[in-house]
Amino acid sequence: MQKRIILPALCGLLFSSLLHAAQTCLPDVAPTTPTAEFSLHQDGTVSHQRTELMWDRCSWGQSGENCEQGTAEEYTWDEALQQAEIANSQAYKGYTDWRVPTRRELHSIVEFQCYDPAINETVFPATTGLFFWSYSPHADNPSPVGVVNFHGANYNPNYIPNNPSIRLVRGGLSFAFLPEILPQSCNSGATVLNNAKFNIHDNGTTTHNLTGLIWDRCSWGLTGTNCEIGTAVTYTWDEALQQAKLANQQNHKGYNDWRVPTINELLSITEEACYNPALNTTIFPATPSSNFWSSSPNAFNSIIIWGIYFSNGDVDYGNSESDHRAVRLVRGGQAFDFLPEANQSPSAQFTLSPPSGQAPLTVTLDGTAASDPDGDNLTYAWDVNGTPIGDGAQSFAHEFSVGQHNIRLTVTDSAGLSHSSSQILTLDEQGSTPQPNTGADVLLNFKNGQTFYQVGETLNIELQEQVNTNRFQRIDLWVALRVPSGDLFFMQPHPITPFSTMPGPFKEALDSANVSYPIIMGFEVPANQGLGGTYTFYALAVEAGKSPMQDIFVYRSNLARLDITLADR
Repeated sequence: MQKRIILPALCGLLFSSLLHAAQTCLPDVAPTTPTAEFSLHQDGTVSHQRTELMWDRCSWGQSGENCEQGTAEEYTWDEALQQAEIANSQAYKGYTDWRVPTRRELHSIVEFQCYDPAINETVFPATTGLFFWSYSPHADNPSPVGVVNFHGANYNPNYIPNNPSIRLVRGGLSFAFLPEILPQSCNSGATVLNNAKFNIHDNGTTTHNLTGLIWDRCSWGLTGTNCEIGTAVTYTWDEALQQAKLANQQNHKGYNDWRVPTINELLSITEEACYNPALNTTIFPATPSSNFWSSSPNAFNSIIIWGIYFSNGDVDYGNSESDHRAVRLVRGGQAFDFLPEANQSPSAQFTLSPPSGQAPLTVTLDGTAASDPDGDNLTYAWDVNGTPIGDGAQSFAHEFSVGQHNIRLTVTDSAGLSHSSSQILTLDEQGSTPQPNTGADVLLNFKNGQTFYQVGETLNIELQEQVNTNRFQRIDLWVALRVPSGDLFFMQPHPITPFSTMPGPFKEALDSANVSYPIIMGFEVPANQGLGGTYTFYALAVEAGKSPMQDIFVYRSNLARLDITLADR
């Protein structure tokens, strides 16, 4: 079915376990990490499209759909490194290349629009830790470690509080394809930097190849081929904003769209390997080792403005009314069209048929649901409790004996990227008494070909349901949709009104037949502005006639979840 739906602003909660804490954000400040930049995955990870980093959505120590279980543990530095090793040894969430992020990587997910916490809570729910470890070389500090403060977003390599928290990361942009140009350096030539981060132009500007931003090579007030003429003047923040207007009136260096950079843009040109100043002086000559303004206000206090201290590259802040700081102008925006298509990790999904029973039981292990975003051919490796089975087959039948069996599928693409997923199969002896309904009755799984949609595109989602043959009670199937405003809609069995704000089941009184069938939900997203963000679908099986809004002990399946991101316009 295909319906155009309108999403009114009505309040709702998805079951009793999906509440999360509030934060404070400035509505008149543009977000620095908008939800549309991220792709949320069902395994609890999220991909940042701007950086191609994959993050654990939960702080280390937390788990659950919304990181509602456990606590954000605190660690010494040595313990923090050990947690990454533990995650890799366990193939945590299907991957074995987790690490503690660098300072710049951590700052890439700071939400400067908000505080307490300064992070996008839709993408990274239940972030309670104030300080998080980073691993970065720091040219004026022998220690490679530091912390990012997610209460207020600043970084300090010299202040390490007792036992910060950890958020693990993997992957990231690779720029090995960039052409070779003359070596660039800092620290009087002692440190050689990335050879192709920048292109220098004859008009005194430079293009940053990693972001597409065009920078004035000289601090405002300096001129000349190597910025050797004049003085880097300092200004209050309001005066700094006026300098950008003045530059545009003068068509400075041939352009009239100069601006004071955001804090993330200013941070992008720092060089952690350099100090006094902490940037590439071949690209930005005669830069003073002092504070520079950004255009980003502090969410906690709008009088306070974020900036960079270019002596060591730290993120700091200044008083907009009284402090005087230098200015470097920028134009353009982050455009990654020039980047080659990055290889993406495959997804290891599989089904068991039947999903449970009594031993000995022949079960079909079916890996046809595994996929690769790049369309690569996959190789399949199966194991049960660590013992290989299947001889690389995509699907096959295997006989299981009494006991609990941890079945794992690992798929690998042609570039060597792998992903693993596991299911537990528990078998009783023949002749044992059937058990009453438990959470193993039904396996629910959403399938969708894409996770990001433009306005007007048709959304098609498939919900796969497998009902255990050895259970005997009937169940109801509930399907819900949470929209970016937080409002909740329940899918109805009536095609004319597919969604309603009134809680109710989608399908009632399913019996215990062994079924596996798709439910297709399709609708055209209305082409209104302001509806962009994450749309989350949930599915849950419960005892027939019961409501999951009132009693969590009636659950008869896993809570399936699918996140879809819609462009804002």
